[in-house]
Amino acid sequence: MGLSGENLQAESTKKRHRPSQGILSPRLREAAQQLRDNEHIIIRKADKSNTFVILDRDCYLDKCNNLLGDPSKFQPLSRNPTVNLKSKVNSLIHAANAVIGDLKFDSITGDFAPGYFYGNVKTHKEGQIPTPTYSLAKRLNQIITPYIPTTHSLKSTDEFVDILRYNKPSGILTSLDAESLFSHVPLIRTVDIILNYTYRHPVLPPPKLSEPILKDMLLACTSEAPFKCPLGNLYVQTDGVAMGSPLGFLFAQAFMAHVEEEVISSLPIKPSLYRRYLMSFSLLNDFSLEATDIFKVLNDAAYGVRLAAHIVDSPANEMHTDAFIEEAQKIGHLLNIEPSIIRGVDLVKRGFGGLYGVGKAAVHPPALVVLSHKPEGATENIAWVGKGIVYDTGGLSIKTKTSMPGMKRDCGGAAGILGAFYTAVKSGFTQNLHAIFCLAENAVGPTATKPDDIHTLYSGRTVEINNTDAEGRLVLSDGVAYAAKDLRCTTVLDMATLTGAQGTATGKYHAGLLTNSDEWEEATIRAGQVSGDLVHPLPYTPELHFSEFASAVADMKNSVADRSNATASCAGLFIAAHLGFDFVGTWLHVDMAYPVHCGERATGYGVALLPTLFGHLSGSALLRSLGPVATENGNCESEGKASKKIRLS
Repeated sequence: MGLSGENLQAESTKKRHRPSQGILSPRLREAAQQLRDNEHIIIRKADKSNTFVILDRDCYLDKCNNLLGDPSKFQPLSRNPTVNLKSKVNSLIHAANAVIGDLKFDSITGDFAPGYFYGNVKTHKEGQIPTPTYSLAKRLNQIITPYIPTTHSLKSTDEFVDILRYNKPSGILTSLDAESLFSHVPLIRTVDIILNYTYRHPVLPPPKLSEPILKDMLLACTSEAPFKCPLGNLYVQTDGVAMGSPLGFLFAQAFMAHVEEEVISSLPIKPSLYRRYLMSFSLLNDFSLEATDIFKVLNDAAYGVRLAAHIVDSPANEMHTDAFIEEAQKIGHLLNIEPSIIRGVDLVKRGFGGLYGVGKAAVHPPALVVLSHKPEGATENIAWVGKGIVYDTGGLSIKTKTSMPGMKRDCGGAAGILGAFYTAVKSGFTQNLHAIFCLAENAVGPTATKPDDIHTLYSGRTVEINNTDAEGRLVLSDGVAYAAKDLRCTTVLDMATLTGAQGTATGKYHAGLLTNSDEWEEATIRAGQVSGDLVHPLPYTPELHFSEFASAVADMKNSVADRSNATASCAGLFIAAHLGFDFVGTWLHVDMAYPVHCGERATGYGVALLPTLFGHLSGSALLRSLGPVATENGNCESEGKASKKIRLS
């Protein structure tokens, strides 16, 4: 039976509290009276507090009707079962007391009224016990709690609410005062989980209470406990546990603990960030994320992180450009992808003047390596472009003896993209994805690029070299231009250990982010928070910063005139200039010079970030649930139209 506004208004008006003349000022009394007289307003007292919630009547009615109309969660009752429920509970208590000795339950006495439905919360009037099961539920909570494991992702009711509010899973039952959370706990399944923990605990002896009786008690306190809707109609909640129940948090904790065990138990490696994944998937309404999918994604991600960290940690005499190409070929073999390789003088013949100019003095020649995943039915082209400077001496603008050690890590962007590409493709990436690796060693030698040299990059723009230690932007510029011109990508992300200024701007833990899209900026920040690869935005203002590259003899210089003017932003803008500031697609630049390592070891930064950011395009339910972006439309191959029509999920 649906709710009607007229009856609800009459019922609500009778129960409204009158303000005390001695407490409220005349002005507040007048305002309160106006609220009472407004037929479109419903006033409800918040549960267990002295505050009042003011609700729009129509919204309140629609919400209640929608919630109670879900037959999978709520069932209407034709009569009040309180008396029969009281008798059943006392029978269970009598049977329990016969075997448990001193830990006896008190029999249920007195008159009882059903709880009151407030959104998705069962409340009760002050001083009134809502159902015969209320005191029993409190007692069961005390008995069972010691058997439930401590969860890693749930410490309090407030944290559970925060987890749910952050993830906003679809199909959720939402109450009017807070987003419902316990309705997401599958009731029958969780009762079985609780019984398993209680009667098969590895350390604690089981309670003297028999398992069948405890199960009947738990069900009596949950699915059989009646409540009234605003018009007085009676219902029971047949699945989930209402927030007003004394068993609510216990059920939530048991369910979460069980989910954690399912996810972690079979993992050969226990990722330190698994808690973030648990917080993101375990409350989905249909519990659609299969454990096998979760295991697979986490194992693939762990492999990708270790691969990236291995490459970054390896010394340059071992991890030179040829060795990096071998690593890319191994990943290609695992994914059944044949890499495209342009190496040495072929680069300059093809127009890659930036990449060739940086690496031409090294023993191992520079190379552009491309791994392309092109699934059937794909309509979008996406490029991830990585800076792969296997060692950076600074070139002829040579680094000092204290700033050069650690420059084996200058390939961290390319390494992270290799691991991320592996993870994304293994997870069933649904669109065309191109991983582009710009590999070179910035060495000193007779053929090294000199300051004052001018190079023509793949974009066709000329660059006057005024600092050979600003080489990363040169190789990346060739990479992003190739992505746009040859691969026709309209979503282009480059990732690099680009500037020391990144550490000054965003610190050791957050990469710097520069992008031409406000929506993707917010999405990347959220993906960083979920994945653990943290990101913070940098100013994107070409009109203020790009003039730093002004040259009298070329289209631009490669290093800024004023090093105090947003240097990290300027470095990214140099790369964007070779896409063109009129580029109609989405461009993202991630400078992770500091997060690439922690102390003396590599972190594998980027491997978690990119599959999460593009999770909406994944075949993995886990990555789709984590991804902060949802596509609405967009064919990235149609006349340069970008697939950047996005909304944050």
